[in-house]
Amino acid sequence: MTGPATHPSSSRVGASSQQASSSGKRGAGTATAVSTTNTISSINSAVNKPGIPQTEDPNIFVDPLEFEMFPIESLRKYKTSYKLPVPSSISNAGTLLNGPVGKKTYSYKHRTRISKDELAGNVKRHFSAFPVRETEMIAGFLYSAKNQNNAFKLHFPVN
Repeated sequence: MTGPATHPSSSRVGASSQQASSSGKRGAGTATAVSTTNTISSINSAVNKPGIPQTEDPNIFVDPLEFEMFPIESLRKYKTSYKLPVPSSISNAGTLLNGPVGKKTYSYKHRTRISKDELAGNVKRHFSAFPVRETEMIAGFLYSAKNQNNAFKLHFPVN
């Protein structure tokens, strides 16, 4: 026994840390574990945002996407591209048209409208329930990484 074990997977780490703690010195395995724990906690405290629920494990976030923070244009594009059966959301022009003068104009349409928060909730619900095909996603990612984000193009030879 020339010195304390420094490899974290070694069974001697616990013994070396006990010897080091009794002599007042810190073992190499203990310093690594403490610095890793401090790094993870500092990253979590920097990344944590108020209002995002977390699981019991502080390293796992429950809600990584905040759809309420997306611009209304992005939410509308998502709604139209996936053809969600949701009424359109309120815009500035829609707010003006809902006034007493706007109701008398030709462009006024009487439809039920929803707020941005309701639209974000519907988009979030659809996004969470949307199935993901892992093999296609991985193949598409590898293709775009190899071809510098170019879309897949299938070229047929011209006769």
